[in-house]
Amino acid sequence: MPLGAAKAAFLGAAGTVGGGAYEYIAGHTFTGSEDSFTFTSIPQTYKSLRIMAYIIEANPQVTPDIQINGVTTSDYQENAVYSSSSSYSSILYANLSYISTATAPQINKDFLNEINLDGYENTSICSPIQHQWGIRDDPCNSVQGNLQNLATDAITSLKYYSSAGTNFASGSIISMFGMVDA
Repeated sequence: MPLGAAKAAFLGAAGTVGGGAYEYIAGHTFTGSEDSFTFTSIPQTYKSLRIMAYIIEANPQVTPDIQINGVTTSDYQENAVYSSSSSYSSILYANLSYISTATAPQINKDFLNEINLDGYENTSICSPIQHQWGIRDDPCNSVQGNLQNLATDAITSLKYYSSAGTNFASGSIISMFGMVDA
């Protein structure tokens, strides 16, 4: 799926959501020999950020996670709600060194990954991170993660990486957008 089609699928053709518009900030197309990409020097001028990824799944599978501002210690927690065609389940993960953005994607199935960071520039609150993904030919899953112990740091960098240590397939795309006032 070309980036324009992925953007239109997530944002609509005009790229507008709820009275604001999203502007493209940066992006990356994986070459097949990389297991991560880091957005650095994230501008602090937007209301929120949206990261969208179209991951071409290859064997072995990747498990994409994120880390904020280079923090690799146990400063994250995640509240997860998983759904399938017939059931829901929830779980709390604490003291993590990352936030998972797609738990155990199936091998050889492409998936879309969306990550929203509201209030990412605010240094007086704990910035919530919401993320969801959809796997080709499977029901969509939804997950909400939130940060623990990072309330005083504005988000200036975000690392998207495969915690499994495997490379993202060639042609996989990740892009960052910032919401501006209408």
